[in-house]
Amino acid sequence: MARGLHRLPLEKPIYELEDKIADLETAPLGKQSQDEVQQLRRECADLQKQIFGNLDPWQTVEVARHPNRPKTSDYLSLVFDEFVELHGDKAFGDDPAMLTGFAKIDRHKVLVIGHQKGKTLTEKQACHFGCAHPEGYRKAMGKMRLAAKYGL
Repeated sequence: MARGLHRLPLEKPIYELEDKIADLETAPLGKQSQDEVQQLRRECADLQKQIFGNLDPWQTVEVARHPNRPKTSDYLSLVFDEFVELHGDKAFGDDPAMLTGFAKIDRHKVLVIGHQKGKTLTEKQACHFGCAHPEGYRKAMGKMRLAAKYGL
């Protein structure tokens, strides 16, 4: 169970294949085992395309609400070279549910704004479970004005 405790029913065949692959990889590998692992990986990729390409509306909602889905903070290190978080709305306070900051993509400087939901229960409570308060929206608007001022 590599991806945590929460599994959707539609993902069951994928996890079964991934468990099979993990079992084969932990066993002593011979040429035949390596070929079998490669074949199972191809089957797993095809199965993922098939399952996620034909979702009904409720399954789409389940995937969108999946607890293991990446959060805004997960994308920051993958997409941007540098990220400097900006805090506060200059009127009341800082809303941890609204993530804002300057970042760089190659040579381009950009402003990043996103909702932060948190991963653990403590983080989720601190971030109001991703529900921004008025100070969060003021924070985002203020940072957009700042970005416009500097031509970002």
